[in-house]
Amino acid sequence: LKHITTGGGQYVAVGTRGTVVSSVSGTKWTERSTPTSSGLESVAFGNGRFVAVGFKGTILYSDNGQRWLTAKSGTTEWLNDVTFGGGMFLTVGANGTLLTSPDGKAWLRRSSGTETSLGGVAFGDRRFIIAGRAGLILESGQLAAPPEPPTLTATLDKGGKPRLILAGQAGQLYRVEVSSDLRQWRVLKLIEGAAEPVEFVDESAMVERDHFYRTVTP
Repeated sequence: LKHITTGGGQYVAVGTRGTVVSSVSGTKWTERSTPTSSGLESVAFGNGRFVAVGFKGTILYSDNGQRWLTAKSGTTEWLNDVTFGGGMFLTVGANGTLLTSPDGKAWLRRSSGTETSLGGVAFGDRRFIIAGRAGLILESGQLAAPPEPPTLTATLDKGGKPRLILAGQAGQLYRVEVSSDLRQWRVLKLIEGAAEPVEFVDESAMVERDHFYRTVTP
């Protein structure tokens, strides 16, 4: 086994010959089937997804740590490390290889400015730091600060209908959903954030029933 990470309430470790094992407790482990026999060097977790990288450009991803699928990396270089930060996965490897992905499935090759093999990458203070052979250190520019999360408040209008007020980032699309039991949700409205809070009335609401609202980004 070469590397381990945690996320989604479990641990996942990867290693030689496509080995992946996972554990909820850290004491009892289960080996998972993978679509590769290539060695895996590193694994990371972000946005609800595990991503593992390794030999000859191998990249695997999983939403639950149990079922693993292959992603097309577009390279045959050995990938040595992967991390998640700033809303993206970033992996580095031999001969200056550097790839990024927002979801772990679709990858884009980036210029690292070097052909020196890159062995490790970390994320902190909104920037990536990469370490390579012969003492090489690379630093990305500082990423933009994440937007403030939206707020959704509700009051009752004169007719007893819920009046919702969404305050979010201008230009960002938000999905407002409604539920009567906090289990099943349906889309109520799609709203584009503006400089000022957006207000609307839930005309479909029944006065005699409880309603719960939430907002998510599509």
